Amino acid sequence: MASKESVWSKLNSVTVEKEKKGKFDYISWTDMWQEINTHYPDIQYEFKTFDHPTHGVMDCMVYPDGTASVHSTVTIEGLTHSMWLAVTDHNNQAKKNWGVVDIANTKMRCLTKNISMFGLGSHVYRGEDIADRAEPKAQAKPKPAPKKQEAVAVEDIPQEEPILFEGEPFEPQYFITKFLDTLKEFPVETKSQLDDMYKKHSQQFKLVQSHAPKLYEDTVEFFKSLKEQLPESTTEGEENDGK
Repeated sequence: MASKESVWSKLNSVTVEKEKKGKFDYISWTDMWQEINTHYPDIQYEFKTFDHPTHGVMDCMVYPDGTASVHSTVTIEGLTHSMWLAVTDHNNQAKKNWGVVDIANTKMRCLTKNISMFGLGSHVYRGEDIADRAEPKAQAKPKPAPKKQEAVAVEDIPQEEPILFEGEPFEPQYFITKFLDTLKEFPVETKSQLDDMYKKHSQQFKLVQSHAPKLYEDTVEFFKSLKEQLPESTTEGEENDGK
């Protein structure tokens, strides 16, 4: 196994050209991959997968607010580093409406950043953790304060009303996750049992439909798929097994 210091010293001395995209510097993943293979052709990497309650195994971690991140691991001569990266827009803000192209691009950006932890191109990410802080502005001369300024009451500021169910806060994603967990722990055996479970929580599902329509649609599709695999009754299932 190579020492961490020797790998860092070797790669940190290599110059990798950075490019500009908007106000951010970055390294093309193809340039990074070509350079790292020149020095360590046996490099290994992998991306972590996650179980999603609706979509199954996914290449990203999905958070309750709809944003996502990808996670990678890189190994060079026995040394391993891991990295994660949020799926962002061109302003480097986390996206909620992302797709497969966003995930694919973020995975390669994450891999590039992961490799930089070994020393190659690390200069590009220097100061990234404070990049979102506003630069101090030149201090202007103080203006005379107005004679009287009315305070803004908290009630005057628009507040997002919480979702309530029977007087308690209700979070659609949390409800769906717990509902699907219950299905896994206590599987239904017939279509009617699944229908009964849905009817028992019909009010909660109406709230999900109103406040998280995409989540509701995905859940309904999952129910349809599951229902096709279930018999009408336990008797029918036993008859089919006996055939």
